[in-house]
Amino acid sequence: MHWGQRIIAGFVVFAVFIGYMVYRAQSTTFYLVEKDYYNKELHYQDQIDAMQRTAPYLDGVQVTRSGASADLQLPPAIAANARGEVWIYCPDNANFDQHVALSTDAEGKQRFEGLTEGKAYTLRISWKHNNQDYYVQKAAGR
Repeated sequence: MHWGQRIIAGFVVFAVFIGYMVYRAQSTTFYLVEKDYYNKELHYQDQIDAMQRTAPYLDGVQVTRSGASADLQLPPAIAANARGEVWIYCPDNANFDQHVALSTDAEGKQRFEGLTEGKAYTLRISWKHNNQDYYVQKAAGR
């Protein structure tokens, strides 16, 4: 093989490699945790304040997973008829994420149905009690 042909073959191999890498980069599926992460970042101090308000009650926040459902127990001192939202986040696949309204009973309990078995979930719970924001994040296991 002539040296000129080797150079051309090297360029062709390099071009094929670069084309393959571009193809792989374009076909890779990835999920962002937040679609509007910039807006969330602007309000992150509010979330930190809510987490600090929740800190004394963390032991009372319980998440129990049973198959396709999860039970949430909030401490009665800050959860009586709590209203807010729960983001059930699946790190593996955004298609399994759920946004659910938080609506606990008088004892601070709520059940969430429709979780996919074998998937790990994280519950991000935010609610108001006496015009104070509270926020906690708990793992719901598999």
